[in-house]
Amino acid sequence: RLGDASFEDLKRFATIIIHGGNRHIQPSGSAGLCDTADANNWGDPSDPNGSCGDYFPVVWSEGDLTINQNQGQGILIVNGDLDVRGGFEFYGPVIVRGAIKTGGTGGRFIGGVIAANVNLEQSDVLGNAAVTYSSCALSRALSASAAGAPIKERSWANLY
Repeated sequence: RLGDASFEDLKRFATIIIHGGNRHIQPSGSAGLCDTADANNWGDPSDPNGSCGDYFPVVWSEGDLTINQNQGQGILIVNGDLDVRGGFEFYGPVIVRGAIKTGGTGGRFIGGVIAANVNLEQSDVLGNAAVTYSSCALSRALSASAAGAPIKERSWANLY
């Protein structure tokens, strides 16, 4: 559970739903427009003024996920294990129901990571993997990923 929500409740917030497997994540777009229909486009943290610089998807992976290279931003939720290789960088919160594994040049997480199974033994966490807490990255990803919703009551009342 995450507060009042179950892990499965988080799926309804997803803007991208993938079915695990191997992924090569990179920003995509053309003519100055970000291609938000591309399931492998998770924004562009290295170019905040670019076409995908303000794109922060909520990514739900149904099953084990392996990510090779490049970068992404937003919120990453994995319903399984997460294996990161090839120097992948992610900016924002990462929530993993299973285990996190890294290899090769590892991965870099800027924001925060929550996982059900973490083993920080040197033989299991390989390469130059790093998790760097960043309240700025978390705040930016959460604010940009949040969607407005109408409320049932009005926020004002006549006083006369």
